[in-house]
Amino acid sequence: MIGQLKVALVRRAVVTSLVLASFQCLAGAVIAQTPSAQTHSAQTPSALPITTLSYADVVARMYDLKGLANPPLPGEVSGNFSSRDRASRFNPVTERYENWHANNDADGALDDDGTFFDLEGSGVVWRIWSAMPGDGDWQFYVDGDTEPTFAKPFKQLFADDFDELPELPELSQIKARGYNRFVPITFNKSLKIRGSEGWGRYYQITYTRFPKGTTVPSFDGTLTESQRSALRTANSIWSQRGPFLFVDNPAAVTDTTVSLGAGEEKVLATFDSPAALTSIFMKRPPVDRSESVRILRELTISLTWDDDDSPAVWAPLGDFFGTGAGENLHRTLTTGMTERGYYSNWYMPFRKAVIRVKNDGKATRDLRFAFHTETLERDPDQLLRFHCKWHRDDFSGFDQERLMSDRWPDWPVLHLDGVSGRFCGFHAHMWNPNHLWDDRAKQRFVTPLPDAESFRSASPQRAFYLGEVDTHYWWGEGDEKFFVDGEAMPSTFGTGSEDYFGYAWGQPTAFDSALQAQPRNGEADQIGKSADRAGPGNIGHITQARWQVPDNVPFQRSFEAVIEKYHGNNWPLLNAYTVCWYQTAGVADPYQPVDVEQRVDYYVPAISQPALPVVDGVLEGSHWGHIDVVGSPDGPTSVQEMRVFGDGWSSNAHLLWRASGEGAKLEVQFGVDQETTGLAIGLTKAPDYCSVQVWLDGNRIGQPIDCYDDAVVRAGDVRFESPVLEQGTHRLTFEVVGKNEQSTGYLFGLDDVRLGG
Repeated sequence: MIGQLKVALVRRAVVTSLVLASFQCLAGAVIAQTPSAQTHSAQTPSALPITTLSYADVVARMYDLKGLANPPLPGEVSGNFSSRDRASRFNPVTERYENWHANNDADGALDDDGTFFDLEGSGVVWRIWSAMPGDGDWQFYVDGDTEPTFAKPFKQLFADDFDELPELPELSQIKARGYNRFVPITFNKSLKIRGSEGWGRYYQITYTRFPKGTTVPSFDGTLTESQRSALRTANSIWSQRGPFLFVDNPAAVTDTTVSLGAGEEKVLATFDSPAALTSIFMKRPPVDRSESVRILRELTISLTWDDDDSPAVWAPLGDFFGTGAGENLHRTLTTGMTERGYYSNWYMPFRKAVIRVKNDGKATRDLRFAFHTETLERDPDQLLRFHCKWHRDDFSGFDQERLMSDRWPDWPVLHLDGVSGRFCGFHAHMWNPNHLWDDRAKQRFVTPLPDAESFRSASPQRAFYLGEVDTHYWWGEGDEKFFVDGEAMPSTFGTGSEDYFGYAWGQPTAFDSALQAQPRNGEADQIGKSADRAGPGNIGHITQARWQVPDNVPFQRSFEAVIEKYHGNNWPLLNAYTVCWYQTAGVADPYQPVDVEQRVDYYVPAISQPALPVVDGVLEGSHWGHIDVVGSPDGPTSVQEMRVFGDGWSSNAHLLWRASGEGAKLEVQFGVDQETTGLAIGLTKAPDYCSVQVWLDGNRIGQPIDCYDDAVVRAGDVRFESPVLEQGTHRLTFEVVGKNEQSTGYLFGLDDVRLGG
């Protein structure tokens, strides 16, 4: 074996005693009625047996990876309620999505009474998240109670002394300003949640509704000693997250050492009889961390089940173990990287299995693995197969044109059709060299409108894009949306990508936990490290994961996951996803291996891109490659999209300066390739614009310019005939000397500088 493999203190017996009481009772009772792999039917049996789950049974699902391989039961449903913007809707008459981009996600409620959650049947709330919990109560109405069964100030739900249980820090925690609570709330007939005045803003609630006939305890806000004990067990397992956590003793182990030459692919292990992988461990490779960014993308791992024609698992090696952009040490319940090595704890049953690794790099790599397997307690044909695929912008199964029209800004994560299974979350790697909090990046990359008809007219998408995306948005904000079994409206609809991964407000602090992690965010590149969110945080390599173990999403015939991406790849904002799910055995998924050229070196720093060429002597104020803002101007600058105001602006944008007032100065510099005489300045005029005096290389030129107009217009060029501009760098200074008496502000807009007058 690799070193001294120490089996975790948490024995499989602990899991078995709690989990099998839940899943075998619930799943085994109806296994004969579960749709077969051949028919993929979603038919519901006329009657289901009554099954009783204890609170301990429910809590056990918080760490049970084995149960994920059970086929979903008829009537088993998971989803979320959130404060998403209710303006986003599907119109059944037109069969079009309306205001799908809406982003006012703070206060959305189901009704005027402030209802946040309303669900009939028996079930459980797994996760409650907020970005801004307040002191106002959240009121829980359990099983039809007309008065609150219990109530608690919303902020106190996330305190570590909830119900006098300070020993549960893993289950209730604050991560990078995101409040997360994983203490299950069970209900037997119904649950309604309302908020009183002052409750705060922003929420997500994930839940599972059990099949009809299932009974669970009605949570009343207090805990029995047995319930406390179950939560302590969950907290202990979550805190011990790491390699070998679910390895039983005795367990079969296969140790493998392999030397992979350039372009070589080799079989690591072959299993010819039914079993289940419970652990994959790779000894930490002796590579420099910066080199690992390339190396762990050049190396790939694949797993093929049951003589299938294609692998069910394929991913770059680093992404398979939970993080892109090289080695980033972290620990989650399912995957991670530690000082000792990298691990996967996913439960993977099979009839047969072949594990391969490939080296698409140019240097030989030596790798050491250990695989732990255990015998199956059921026929493998009654179990789902684990799938894990890495991709970049794979639109397989999606209507790409529609995603860029009424479904903008949905971006593809996963699309499955004709299978049943369980969605278990994904890891995202983002390359983001720019964002709108950084003026320099903002001026270099202005996101053009998507190339779709719906953005070429006075549409809500166009107005939102020009008014919000080009002025306020960063890489986050995008809502996750999961469509189950052909839903028109997704049963999971989030409030923002950073919220899904467990934090809030674009706070780049590296963190990990059992089910949520952000091992790297720009220069916040180790657990506990923070960086300024305007840079160097939120810029560069960003990697984060959200694993849905208790709140996995079951589906009977189809599943679709998207996450909103407001900036296109031209920004450049480049996303890669490693998605994990279970599905029907013997059916291939649509995702194929990705060539190494698409896995490495696509993240080129924006600063290295060449300056834009000067065409006909025009230096555009909307491009950093032409005109640089020098020093610290008296007021913020940004690039503003102008197409909403009409035509006439070069590149349909200008450099906007929000001057602080009279006497404020803005200095820009530009280069001249060869001596020329004269120049012209293209300006914007508007109702809230100021009057400026122009200076060239420290010398006053021309008279003050009144930039006021009763409409937003591209004014005619202001020409200066006499200046001689020698080859080299020159500076223009704009000084606010007042404003028109009708003007309401001190704004200024520079469209371009034209050399030669």
